[in-house]
Amino acid sequence: MGVKSLNKYLNQYKAADEKTKDIAKRLIDLEEKLAVDIRIFL
Repeated sequence: MGVKSLNKYLNQYKAADEKTKDIAKRLIDLEEKLAVDIRIFL
């Protein structure tokens, strides 16, 4: 999933439990870091 999609779902489902939102936030951080790290190969 893309960062935009994950942020959309995170905002859409505000009633989700904290564990689920924490996993989504960690995934967003990982994908953003990957995008930065992969730039040197492009």
